[in-house]
Amino acid sequence: MITVFIRKVGQSYLMGTLQSVLTHLICMNKDMEIFENKISDKVNLEINRQNVSEAFQLVFDKIMDSVAIIPWEIKCIQYYLIEAVKAQFPNTSRLYSAGSIFFLRFLCPSLVIPDKLNIVPVTPTPNVQRGLLFITKILQTLASDLVFGVKEVQMIWFNPLIEKNKPRFQNFLSQISEKEEYIKKEKKIVQDGNFQKLKSEIITILDKLEPILISSDV
Repeated sequence: MITVFIRKVGQSYLMGTLQSVLTHLICMNKDMEIFENKISDKVNLEINRQNVSEAFQLVFDKIMDSVAIIPWEIKCIQYYLIEAVKAQFPNTSRLYSAGSIFFLRFLCPSLVIPDKLNIVPVTPTPNVQRGLLFITKILQTLASDLVFGVKEVQMIWFNPLIEKNKPRFQNFLSQISEKEEYIKKEKKIVQDGNFQKLKSEIITILDKLEPILISSDV
């Protein structure tokens, strides 16, 4: 239910944040294949890795600069998730639990199929589609507070990129989880039966996150 709700209230946000940058990447149509078995020239491999890195940074910067236009309903869900984490796991400051909904359930899937979600008016070229897959992998890894390891050896090259952007990413998670402009709307929210159901689902999500939350802190 949370995913459906966030997608409903967040569609205009996705278009406002991602449409221009993804359209730019589609128009540029740079080669972003980074799997060595699919590239014959190692020079091209380095160029393609740089293309992915630059494309990721463009997308990442747009997302990081979008705090002000994120719908208040989404910020409210993020806030309640953080509060629930604090209540159920008082010994952890697992800020990254906020990213489990916003990035893993909402934003990352939108990057993989932007045309099908009406974020861009045209289907990405194969080059760009491949690049969006890698960009999404990097973002998912950031949102999970991880780096790439031996299971994804082709992606290890991007670990410095992850480390470089981690402080800004943590600040973004903190900002979208603060209780701000929707305080005055709190009474209406609490009386909303659908929102109560969303809060119940947050508890279910916490149960799934428990092994991660108790194993490490941020």
